[in-house]
Amino acid sequence: MAATGVYTAQAGDAAGTLDVTIANEFGCAPVTFTLNTPACGVVCTPPDIPTVTASPTTVCPNVTSTLSITGNLNDATNWHIYTGSCGGTAVGTTASNSFAVMPSVTTTYFIRGEDGAGCVDETTGLCAMVTVTVTDVAPVITCPADVTIECGTDSTPTATGSATATDDCDPAPSITFVDIVTPSACPQASTITRTWTATDAVEQYLPSSF
Repeated sequence: MAATGVYTAQAGDAAGTLDVTIANEFGCAPVTFTLNTPACGVVCTPPDIPTVTASPTTVCPNVTSTLSITGNLNDATNWHIYTGSCGGTAVGTTASNSFAVMPSVTTTYFIRGEDGAGCVDETTGLCAMVTVTVTDVAPVITCPADVTIECGTDSTPTATGSATATDDCDPAPSITFVDIVTPSACPQASTITRTWTATDAVEQYLPSSF
């Protein structure tokens, strides 16, 4: 009579080989079989596809925006942040519910949970997306009014007035000027064309003349 039996894999069995010894009731020598077994009992719960928001959603170049991540990592260990695509260029990781970014141009961020240890399948993991818009326009410049001065008097901005400028990202844009002197028919007279330029911190500029 043949002896039969079934081995039931147990939770926690590691992948590899398993020795099973079978004996029978007639006293014959036991026979040992070596079986290949898969890992058993490791049940992985994938991370949620998170909900992600950015605050603020519009920033000046290289100014911080905070990504807020809502969802459960489950068996993942960290939220991974990418640009370019899901799983594209790595930006960083966090196990918390927020991550700070400082884009220099408008950027879309891709976020998903990963473990890096094989429990979570990153090849099929889906990302949430959020876009941070970077804006910077040229400064707004205001030039002084045209003036007429006597020959030989002070023609510098101290005497004739200086330009002013405002900017959406730079509270104190740089202001410079260049003079072009055009002689007139009268030897004692000339015209000074003064061109002012306002430049912000990311080198957006706007010229103006008077």
